Amino acid sequence: NPASVTFTDANWNVPQAITVTAVNDAVAEGLHSSLITHAATSADGDYHGIAIGDVTATITDNDTAGATVAQSGGTTAVTEGGATDSYTVVLTSEPTADVTITVGTDGKTTVDTATLTFTAGNWSTPQTVTVTAVNDAVAEGVHSSSITHTAASADGFYNGIAVAGLTASITDNDTAGVTVTQSGGTTTVTEGGATDSYTLVLTSEPLANVTISVSPDSQTTVSAASLTFTAGNWSTPQTITVTAVNDAIMEGAHNSTITHAAASTDGMYDGIAVSSVTAAITDNDTAGVTI
Repeated sequence: NPASVTFTDANWNVPQAITVTAVNDAVAEGLHSSLITHAATSADGDYHGIAIGDVTATITDNDTAGATVAQSGGTTAVTEGGATDSYTVVLTSEPTADVTITVGTDGKTTVDTATLTFTAGNWSTPQTVTVTAVNDAVAEGVHSSSITHTAASADGFYNGIAVAGLTASITDNDTAGVTVTQSGGTTTVTEGGATDSYTLVLTSEPLANVTISVSPDSQTTVSAASLTFTAGNWSTPQTITVTAVNDAIMEGAHNSTITHAAASTDGMYDGIAVSSVTAAITDNDTAGVTI
């Protein structure tokens, strides 16, 4: 400013100032320069078209290349089989080429889009990513998932730029437990006669094998001293057959208690309480004297 100056035979030797202002664009360019050129016109043939030196202006940029990640409500919280959550990503300056941001998860969550593309036209418009918890069968309690971002672009200021990741808090819908189911709702056996059975099954997928020890008292025996549940068979009920000890003692109707204990390197299952089973025993002995 101004775009032109005029010299006459009266002011030819008075300097005229040109004010230079940087264009305040939204592009991150770092320290860069601008070339200012000059052209002379005059009816004086000695001045018309005379060469005038250029001026190079050094420009300090006020823009930075970056991406802002904003979580709704300040956090990202999701529930297995339930509530989802979302966050937004937006660039901090206009790119000179498209910027693609790839979204990655650790497998505990999924996202509705794997990539976000920002252009010179939409760079300042936040784009939304919706996060959903993976509804697995593992009892983990409240746990978390890491979501990462990587940037790629032909714009050297944006290519490979660090983009903040985030941690999503996950509410679990699984619980560690063992379900004991007696056939017919009770367990009834007879000395020297009928046996009965019950089943055990886990309520969620374990992270390590779960061994359940089966311990009857002296009144009964069982078909297995222990049962092992794995990530492959945890939901398949396993059967225990109960047999009354056929002693010679007249006891009448009496009971036997069968207890269980769980052990695992999965902390959710190690030592977990498992219900006991009470077996009703019909006696086959009577008190008497034979002569």
